[in-house]
Amino acid sequence: MYTNLIIGVDGRRGGADAAALAAQLASPGAFMALVYVSSLPYASRASKRELDLADESALPELFAHELDLCGGEARVLRVNARTVGEGLERAAATRGADVIVVGATHRRGWWRVLLGDDVKSVLHHTPCAVAIAPAQHAEHPTPLARIGVACDASPESLVALAHGGLLAAERRSDLLVRHVVTPHYYAPGYGMTPVPVEVPTEEVDAARRLLHQIDGVPVDHVYGLTGERLLELCARVDLLVCGSRHHGLLRRLADGSTSGYLAGHAEVPLLITPAVDDPTVERWRAHQGSAVG
Repeated sequence: MYTNLIIGVDGRRGGADAAALAAQLASPGAFMALVYVSSLPYASRASKRELDLADESALPELFAHELDLCGGEARVLRVNARTVGEGLERAAATRGADVIVVGATHRRGWWRVLLGDDVKSVLHHTPCAVAIAPAQHAEHPTPLARIGVACDASPESLVALAHGGLLAAERRSDLLVRHVVTPHYYAPGYGMTPVPVEVPTEEVDAARRLLHQIDGVPVDHVYGLTGERLLELCARVDLLVCGSRHHGLLRRLADGSTSGYLAGHAEVPLLITPAVDDPTVERWRAHQGSAVG
């Protein structure tokens, strides 16, 4: 499925987690590049002087652990950019990568606000898939035996289903598809608690009738807040896949972002697929057609 992977590394634990996940996602013979984004000549929080100033020939030794985690065959590259997200996106575009793999951020609270969030910077700008390894994944890399997909039959979620389905087929993994029926709230008055306007069981039953299957895959329908119900699915899967609508900054601040929420809370690897990916959708449907035939 993934034959060209960019792996974000910075000499910290998150880079090792990303390398371990990349090894699990990569197809046999895939090209993998460990990419360190240097802040020089810019003043950046991402800077690590030893890595910034090291000779190119010394980089493989400095990233020996990450190389070992992804099988020892990856190349080590250094790119200069103002931000980590910009550097990884540039490397992915230059090399035609189909996925960028990063480690989850360890920043919390005001540090995240003041210093930014490299994971979400990549997540909301890159046109290819983004995989996020949870903390300490390198120490406990669970095989991807069960792959979960968030899908509501929207175009973006069908892209997610295609990526998750092809990954599952390549690895002979179980595929679990979940559709979250979200409540519609009515606010009785100022200062009063909003209440749902529908009956949850009736809404779920209606969803089952309309979306019993998607592309031949059975769908599990649940009622509740999307992020919370998808986090519950994480307890049953080894990888969660969902789509991205690539909302602009103002829209994300107003409506929130499910993919951003999951990136900050999921305890299993997370794969965020691009908003549009017609070739992968066509490959998935061809695979499903051949399986039925």
